[in-house]
Amino acid sequence: MNSEIEKIIKEQMKILPVEVINILSDTTLGEKIITIGKKNGLSADQLEIFQRETYLVLVGLVNPDEYPKELEGRLKQDDLKLDNILNDIYKEILIGVRDKLTGMFNKNDKALSYEKIEVTPNWMQNLDFIISGGDYAIFLENNRNPIESQTTDKLLGSSNILETKNKLLN
Repeated sequence: MNSEIEKIIKEQMKILPVEVINILSDTTLGEKIITIGKKNGLSADQLEIFQRETYLVLVGLVNPDEYPKELEGRLKQDDLKLDNILNDIYKEILIGVRDKLTGMFNKNDKALSYEKIEVTPNWMQNLDFIISGGDYAIFLENNRNPIESQTTDKLLGSSNILETKNKLLN
């Protein structure tokens, strides 16, 4: 296994539920997956794919809800055989942890999702933008260019943008 993959798996192991870690620690896990594959007539190449995809789900890198689609696309099996494989996996390996693994993805989806926030600019924001010459960076004191500041101050007849703003408001 290459070092990048090992690093990713180690990071995932830190966030996996204890029940999943216990399954991954089971020394017979690989045998169970192969037995299910052989029982359902998978070839040696298909067994390898099946084992890899199952481990990816268990390690939390593939959403359990996507697992059937992944197997369907990679194993190229008819629906009946695929259903048998999935039923066996759910009964013998993923029982009790499928919901926890799915929950991990739901938490991540919520964390990554956001609501669109409608912002209606008010007249003060418009004024700030116009005074800045279209550049909000001048409101950040550290980012002000001294030459630019002198030019702006001469043009506006003020030493401070806020003073200019206040003059316009009063």
